[in-house]
Amino acid sequence: MSRDWCVAHAAIRAEGFAKLKALFVAEKEKEIEKFLLESGILNNFSHDGTFIINNPVKPNADQFISQLATINVPVFIATGDNANAGVNIAKVLCPVNTREITIIRSEEERKLEINAARDTTIVFAGINKRILKIFDELLMLPFANRPAIIFSEMSAEGKGILARHLKAKKFFVVANGDGCNDIAMMSSADFVIAHVMEDGSYARGVEELVNLSDRQLQKLCESNKSFYELFDIHLPQSQFVELFARLANSQEKVSHALILKSAKTSFELARKLNFPVIEMWQQHYSSIVFDLVWLGISFNEIIDSSELPIDSQHLMQSKFPNQIMVGTLSFAALTAMLRYATSGESTNWDTMAYFLLIGRTVLKSMFTAYGQVQKEIAQATPLPESSASVASSKGGFFYCRRRRLVLVQEESKLEMERKLK
Repeated sequence: MSRDWCVAHAAIRAEGFAKLKALFVAEKEKEIEKFLLESGILNNFSHDGTFIINNPVKPNADQFISQLATINVPVFIATGDNANAGVNIAKVLCPVNTREITIIRSEEERKLEINAARDTTIVFAGINKRILKIFDELLMLPFANRPAIIFSEMSAEGKGILARHLKAKKFFVVANGDGCNDIAMMSSADFVIAHVMEDGSYARGVEELVNLSDRQLQKLCESNKSFYELFDIHLPQSQFVELFARLANSQEKVSHALILKSAKTSFELARKLNFPVIEMWQQHYSSIVFDLVWLGISFNEIIDSSELPIDSQHLMQSKFPNQIMVGTLSFAALTAMLRYATSGESTNWDTMAYFLLIGRTVLKSMFTAYGQVQKEIAQATPLPESSASVASSKGGFFYCRRRRLVLVQEESKLEMERKLK
């Protein structure tokens, strides 16, 4: 897609310039338009030239949107362009939803009859409470009957408002953008995927927020395919899911391995509590040996069980890691006190050797037990329809899945209907 830009100039008084500058900084587009019309400055413009900027849709973005629909993840597109551009975006990215396209403007107060069929598109122009209320009503429709939804005339803050609104509705928000105007959206998201520029750098302010870039994904997959081809979560044997599932399944298991580490950490714990503990013979070197063996055992057992999830909850909602950490600290304190009471040492060779001997068996037993969790997830009801959103200007997307089953529990539709009322 391309944009036509016209360059012109005109003289303006200092006070008018200051007012116009303030409106631009505040991104008050309607007031800028009103100022230009009422001041008469448009009549004094001298045309300098016109040029075209090509701003193509990211490769395979249209396929990405349709593929998400196959797994009941609807897509909402947000752009800073006007509503007419939003109509053109619908024709490019959502061609099957263009039988009828309805534009709903934020400043309109009249009640509208909305044709919300599957093969139609709703283009919102701006965002406010009225728009969000209509948006919520559309979200209540069954996925099979829901139209494509596009947010146009969205400022940077407008995208942030949309992301925060979805999070307030118990959505898990994954932001995907490429420019400075996506920063508010990214800062409000649960996870951020960003597109880098041709030189491999990020737009200003994006790097501090990004969790994964398209370039990183290409390197991880050792592929030159576009991001939207590699983000193949719709496939039963998804390369993307396989790539990150092992990491997601493993990151909580480190806290389990720390239980073995308590054989050593109990000495430091006792010393921090000002117990007059006796340092065992060659404690420094024995600690190094213990750490190396512990790391080897833990690493092998975690890798061997990386296909097994800890539980069926989203990491941000699961209390399991915290419970394990509390258990580890409690166990370390208990063993330190027992050893101190019996030998005056908070740790010793016998205890450290014993922990290493049983370590592999203990971790293998715990991690293997999580196979039952995997069976429960596999036998669970198929993932219900999810709500997702995609925001940006023809290339940056964000999608949000309603938190269910392996993500987190979502509110029931009845509860959502009650809140809307």
